[in-house]
Amino acid sequence: ALWLAQLLSIAGDQFARVALAVLVYDRTGSAALAAVTFAVTTGAMFIGGLTLGWIADRYPRRRVMICCDLICLVLVLAMTVPRLPLTALVGLLFAVSLAIEPFLASRSATNRAVLGKERFALGNGITMATYQVAQLAGFSLGGIVAAVAGTRTALLIDAGTFAASAVIIRLGVKARRPKWQEDGAAPPGAARPEIWAGFRLVFASPVASTAMLLMWLAAFLAAPEGIAAPLSRELGGGTEGVGWLLAAMTAGAAAGPLLYNRFVRPAPRKRLVAVMAVEGCAFLILFAVPHLGLAGALIILATSGVFTGYLSAAAGYIFDVIPDERRGQVGGVVGAGMSLGQGTGVVVAGLACAVATPSDVIAVCGAAGTVIAVILAVRWRAVTRGGNPT
Repeated sequence: ALWLAQLLSIAGDQFARVALAVLVYDRTGSAALAAVTFAVTTGAMFIGGLTLGWIADRYPRRRVMICCDLICLVLVLAMTVPRLPLTALVGLLFAVSLAIEPFLASRSATNRAVLGKERFALGNGITMATYQVAQLAGFSLGGIVAAVAGTRTALLIDAGTFAASAVIIRLGVKARRPKWQEDGAAPPGAARPEIWAGFRLVFASPVASTAMLLMWLAAFLAAPEGIAAPLSRELGGGTEGVGWLLAAMTAGAAAGPLLYNRFVRPAPRKRLVAVMAVEGCAFLILFAVPHLGLAGALIILATSGVFTGYLSAAAGYIFDVIPDERRGQVGGVVGAGMSLGQGTGVVVAGLACAVATPSDVIAVCGAAGTVIAVILAVRWRAVTRGGNPT
């Protein structure tokens, strides 16, 4: 139920983003304003993850997820009002992306409680893999529906996914009282929401902080996504090549968590987390090879994506050392950093293409990520040596 609910919510969110980007471009003819519409959601995800994660720890998590779905349902329905100003539409989209963050924090923490320590990494890997597919499907179908049936229809479908998600969670997820309530303690941040408590908790633990920083390396791995169009032109792939490049990245990222958690034995998993982070970035350096060609680029992107399988395991190691009553806040902090990093990586890569070829930009991003990954790998080895629990 948790898996299906998130799948619907994520796919629906992409529907809304694509539909509004198309609407903004149709009304203004400005590609820059259409891109800003996409960027607004990244900013909202960062702000929401950073400031609203505490909600998942203060209140029953099933209730939080249902309320977030219903809030998103109302906001998306409001977007369908005829002749609504563009500023209002973008503002509503920002609010939707904001409301999704407590849902994600609650879902992740509940998933850990349901699956337990041993099965969480595999379950999280499956979620991350299908998340990639849901994003791609949402983008693709959202564009088709917006073009064929109109923006309003795409938004109504989006609203339907949030309604379905709320029903699935209500019927399929067990109600659980917050851990602090079971213990008879005061709620986390009883006096006021502790926005920075998640940061303090993560950086108080060497294992959690290093694992989080390893996850934030996704900023470098996301760079090719933002410049797929100019990269395809450079490699002679044309318009069709853009789809192939994005598909290769998605396929690799979807397969990585499944392969990692299914075929890597439990004993070496913790050690390989940092190794795979290094390899994921290092493979991008191969874009510096002259006359690479589209086929070579597809292989590199898919392989680099496979190595991102370490992300689900790293998330599991973070939750292992964070108490249940604080996992919502910490999950929000981790997600906020990844959202900001990936959005920044895409923007920086796009700007850098004004002075360098897309292939060179990706190679430089890979090299920078590899250097940081090696530093973090050394730290990871030090903090996990001897089974250090924190």
